[in-house]
Amino acid sequence: MKKYFFALLCIFAATSFAVAQSDYGQKGKNGLYGDVKSCKQFNVKATSQFGNVVTSDTTYISERQYNMEGDEIGFRSWSPTTELVAVYELREDGTKIHGQKYSNSVLESEYWYNEKGLVKRMWTVYTTGTLKGKTSDVRYVYNDFGKHLADTSYNENGELKHMTIYKYNSDSLLDERTVYQADGGVSSSTKYYYDENKRETMTAEAVAYSDSKNYTETKYDSKGRKSKFVRSSSSRASETTYSYLDFGHDECTTMLETVTTKTGQTFKRTDYEYEYDDHGNWIKKITYDVNIGNEIKTAKQVQYREIVYF
Repeated sequence: MKKYFFALLCIFAATSFAVAQSDYGQKGKNGLYGDVKSCKQFNVKATSQFGNVVTSDTTYISERQYNMEGDEIGFRSWSPTTELVAVYELREDGTKIHGQKYSNSVLESEYWYNEKGLVKRMWTVYTTGTLKGKTSDVRYVYNDFGKHLADTSYNENGELKHMTIYKYNSDSLLDERTVYQADGGVSSSTKYYYDENKRETMTAEAVAYSDSKNYTETKYDSKGRKSKFVRSSSSRASETTYSYLDFGHDECTTMLETVTTKTGQTFKRTDYEYEYDDHGNWIKKITYDVNIGNEIKTAKQVQYREIVYF
């Protein structure tokens, strides 16, 4: 019998979690330790007063539900001003068959999935901005091993907009991503590079195969955690360094961003404090903006998690 789950899609971009090894074992597909059934998160505004963190308004609340394999089977998120709702139809094994996303009760996106639970088609109608009222229809192609090979996008008249082709290396890692225009011309191309541990170390981006100077670089520490990330273009370069605690948790505690432009450099430092549960998942996170000149920290946001385990 088919099951139906209701989900609110997060208003903000979802955070992408990497699978990491720590004293608590390996993180699951959901980026959490242990057999997590659901994770509810509250984001709250915060300020610093007389050395204390004072919270005020909740900016949004989100809740994710998982099956025993760590696959997300439900998502709910809401804010004081906007509500996005998604309805998923699932197979008995928890893989998705069909999905619909609503923005303030208006159908915004519709999804169809293949037998492996991978998106094979996504239809979208734009509800805001210059494209309001227009639609796009994207079709996805995979190989027998679930590798994403291509996606093709069509406009509201069924006319081809662009096609993206994905190529992989001998280790089955993404090697090149190329976007073609409707007339066959190349819109952009990105080349991917890895180290001996199969970790991405560099991407080189080009527009119409020109020498564009667009690239990224990633470096890692001895525990395999990202220690530096550089993004460069012809007019701007940003370098972000990450610091961590030495014990089992792999959350970043300090992030320093240096931006270099033709007119000079700017620096921004962000510090984080965490509280953890017995499984190794953080249940409270405080974000601070730091004045680099005098090291004064000002609280910006507090996030709380309510995690339920199987």
